Amino acid sequence: MIFERSCTVKQATNKIVNPPAAQIFRAGQAREMRPACDSLRRALQTRAHVAHLQADRTLPVHAVPIPLFQEVEIAGKPGLAYGAGWEPIVQRLLRAEGFTVETIGTSRSPLDAPEPDRLQRLAVVDPEFLQYVPQQERGLIRYRADHVDPIHLLAQIALAWPSLKIAVVVSRIHESRHVRDRSPSSFTCATGGRSASVPGASSCLTSVGQPSRRLPTATICSASSTS
Repeated sequence: MIFERSCTVKQATNKIVNPPAAQIFRAGQAREMRPACDSLRRALQTRAHVAHLQADRTLPVHAVPIPLFQEVEIAGKPGLAYGAGWEPIVQRLLRAEGFTVETIGTSRSPLDAPEPDRLQRLAVVDPEFLQYVPQQERGLIRYRADHVDPIHLLAQIALAWPSLKIAVVVSRIHESRHVRDRSPSSFTCATGGRSASVPGASSCLTSVGQPSRRLPTATICSASSTS
């Protein structure tokens, strides 16, 4: 006999039983999974610190939980919907609590091998970095700011896969313009509602942003198809 409390699987006897299965449904950047359970709900949340003005004019700050998921129904059963970035955490938690995990659907189309001839124009190329990009759906790159220029990493991706358009998200307009100005001359870049006319450019896209506010904005770059 197996019974469940939250997501933790309990075995009431010494009889060997098959572990229960959890299903994760992939669709682009969206994920849905079942079963829904309290331990996942606790894991997929953050907290906002909110000030509440009191009658005595004090201003205590309280942590308010904010869920990073939505309650959904999947084939008549309760489930959770969340962003694709949380999938590794969800899978790790499910497996730690005794579930087998079945993923259904794909979230991205595989990238072709990088075009080495286009990369020859760069003085330095990071082969391991270029192997990592097509093999992962998303990733966190840690680098030493005094040794590595992140714009050089961007240039390697853009040259290796010239058909892609790359959005570089920053918090201020001037930072995205810095990316545009530092990008190689073979790139097409646009930022902050103003496009950059670059010789050899193949296309131009414009990002959305307001200079007067601290909002995420983007520089959108694509490499020229000419070598």
